[in-house]
Amino acid sequence: EDAALYRHLAAVLRHCLLLSCDGEDTLEELQGHTVNILSALPLTCLDVLISVRVDQASHRCEGVNMDCVHTLLLFMDRRLNRSQKLKEKLTPVLNLLTESSRVHRETRHYLRQKILPPLRDVAVRPEQDTTLRGQLVRLMTH
Repeated sequence: EDAALYRHLAAVLRHCLLLSCDGEDTLEELQGHTVNILSALPLTCLDVLISVRVDQASHRCEGVNMDCVHTLLLFMDRRLNRSQKLKEKLTPVLNLLTESSRVHRETRHYLRQKILPPLRDVAVRPEQDTTLRGQLVRLMTH
C-alpha cells in the first residue's frame, strides 16, 4: 500500500518536473523542491519517471522515455552556471541522478551519452570545455 502511494507521488512529481513556468526563478524553485522530494522517495519508485510512453518529441534511450532525466540534466546545468553555494545546490540533483542510474540501466546509458560522450576534440582539455561534461570535470578536480 505504501509503495503504491509512493509511486503515485512520484508520478505527480514527474508532472511537476516537466511543467513550464512563466519565470526562470519560479521554474528553478519548483524543480528544486521537486528534486528534494524525489530524493527522499524509495529507489524502487523512481521507475515511474521513465515508464511513460515515448512519442515523437520525447528524449529517448533504448526505447525508454528520458524526458525527466533530460530535465534533471538541464536543471543541474543551470545550477552549475549560477556557481554559488554549489555544494548545497548540486548535491540533491547529483544524488538523485546517481541513485536513479544505479537502479535503471537506461538512465545510466542516457547520462553516459549526454555527460560522457566519446572524446572527439582532444585539443581542448575536458576541464577547459564549456559543456556540462567540462563543468563537472572542473568541479571534480577543483
